[in-house]
Formats: sequence, C-alpha cells, structure tokens
Amino acid sequence: MDLYNPLLRRLIISVLGLPIFLLVSCSYTDSSMATISQPSIEKDSSSLSAYNLFNKAITLRSEGNLDKAKRNLLEVIVLDDKRIDAYTLLGDIYFGENDFEQAEVMYLASIELNAENPVLFGNLGVIFDINGEQEKAISSYLESIRLSPNDAQIHYNLGLAYSRNIEFLDDAIMRFLRALELDPSLGNVHYDLGRIYEYLDQTILAIEHYRNSVELGYALAEQSLRQLE
Repeated sequence: MDLYNPLLRRLIISVLGLPIFLLVSCSYTDSSMATISQPSIEKDSSSLSAYNLFNKAITLRSEGNLDKAKRNLLEVIVLDDKRIDAYTLLGDIYFGENDFEQAEVMYLASIELNAENPVLFGNLGVIFDINGEQEKAISSYLESIRLSPNDAQIHYNLGLAYSRNIEFLDDAIMRFLRALELDPSLGNVHYDLGRIYEYLDQTILAIEHYRNSVELGYALAEQSLRQLE
C-alpha cells in the first residue's frame, strides 16, 4: 500500500502525529546513508518491531483497548506497509466502531496487496450498502462470491442489496433461495423472502416463508404471518 494515499496518510498523521516528511521517507531507503550491510539489518529490525507491535495490537484488541490497538497497527504500517494483516485488522476494528470510511480505506489497502480474500470484498459490500452505494455493494458481493461461491451469508447480503431496487427483485429472490440451499437454518432469509412475495401479492409463497421463518425462531416473522393468515 502506498503511503502517499491521502486518506491513509491523513489517518496516520492524525493518530500518530507523524510529520509528512517522515511518512514519505518510509517508502524508500536512501542507500547513500548506509553501508552494504545496514539495509538488511535495518529491515530485520523493522520487521521484528512490526511483528511485536502487531501481536501487541491483537492483545490490546482482545482486552478492549481499541485506541491503543489502532495506534500500534498504524505504527506497524509505517514500519512495513506491506503487512496485509495490519490493514485487515484495522479495518475490522473500524468496522466494529461503525467508522466505515476508515474501514473502507483499510480493506481497500488489503485488497491492493491481496485481491483473493472473499471476506474483504464481503465486508466492503456491507460498507457500500450501508452508504447507499448499491452498485458498488453488488459488485463487491459478486467478487466475494466468485472467490467463495458457497458462502450463504454473502449470497444473502447480495440479495439484500438487490432487494433495495424493485427492478432487481427477481435477482434478490434467486440469491435468497441460493442462501437457503447452502444453509437451510437461516430464518431471516425466509423472512425477507416472505416480505418480497407479500409485496408481489404472492400471498401463498409469503405465508410459506413466514411460517418457515417462525419455525426457525425468527421472531420478526410472527406478526407478518398473523396479518396474512
């Protein structure tokens, strides 16, 4: 990930208080300042520091000390801007704090380094969906499914994104049904199918899915079912 990325640089500066020139210098090694052996030693030292900081960040996160965990992870990135795990964990922390702008920055940084992680595309899809960017959400979910075609939750999320536009209700139904094929225990999926079928005046199908949802313990379906029976 390029530390010239303005959003990432702004975030690092705001949290760590690092000056601009230090961030720029982290992206290269000035060979005129070192002997032949020094770059290797410096690289090993930086890698070890990044490793220790990352492990500490995991502990801090588990203890609920998220601010210090984030600071540690940003320091890891300054030391080693190719640490996919640091970007990903930062994204997860920001996501958990509902700071979706920063989570998006971190997930995109991870994807730039490794575009084969379906979870990252799935999480990005959620962020785009929350922000009302349905086209981006659908694109991200489709990429996640390409990488992990049997993930029921992603099919469900994609169905939700489709369901926000009445022109794509057939696509939503298809994705919900696929999610149920992969995981029949998803009562919430039956509920959302029931809502679509009710909207389409297909009452028999709506009742069927509401009943299935209730049987699976999804409480929201109970009132909808009573209104149709």
